[in-house]
This record gives sequence, C-alpha cells and structure tokens, in this order.
Amino acid sequence: MSFSPVLSERHNGIDQGINNFAIAIVERTIGENPCVVAVKNYTNLGLRKNFKVSDVVVALAEHTDLMSRMKCVNGIHKVDRVIVHLEQIDVRNRSSKQFSVELGKRLQKHTIDQDRCIVKMS
Repeated sequence: MSFSPVLSERHNGIDQGINNFAIAIVERTIGENPCVVAVKNYTNLGLRKNFKVSDVVVALAEHTDLMSRMKCVNGIHKVDRVIVHLEQIDVRNRSSKQFSVELGKRLQKHTIDQDRCIVKMS
C-alpha cells in the first residue's frame, strides 16, 4: 500500500455532553494559516435518559453534520486526512463510557476510509 504525503487536514474537535455538544471544524494546509470552517453548539440531540453509544451515533448523524465532515471530500472542501478529536471525560462522569472510548470506536467504524480518517482522544 502506497500513501501520498498529507498536505491538508480537517480537524473536528468535539466537546461532548448531554445538554451541550459542541463541534469545531478547522482545516489546515501546509504553508497556510489554519482556517476555522465551522463552530456550533448543539443543545438538543434528543438523547433519552439511559442512552447508549449507538444512540449518540444516531443523534450525531441526524442532528449534526459530523458524519459528512468525517469524509475527506465534503462539498467544495477536500483534504488529505481527517482527524476527529474527542474530549477525554473523567470516568466518574456517569456518561463517560458513552461519550469517550466507546464513542470513538463506534465513530471510527463509521468512517469510509479508516486510513484517512482518525478518531482519537484529545
């Protein structure tokens, strides 16, 4: 398998929570200043009281544009690699499992090209 050099990236920063779920998108190209593409706070993802990781993924797909932003080609925006940064949540938070490692694994499985879209804890 041959890889070409990565000259541009899209960073999707996620600050996850039950009442506020913020997503910031920054695109960066070598030799240029980073560009903030979008920043949005979602205040109602419609999560039920005892939600599971699969509920979070469905809510993100239905109420945000994260899934399309995880693709290297998104409308007129094209990048070589996408990185999704998930906030690390304290394990004492009762939703930490649904919002951290398990969410990261599930989002990684939803990527079309796992070599070009990386989901990681920030």
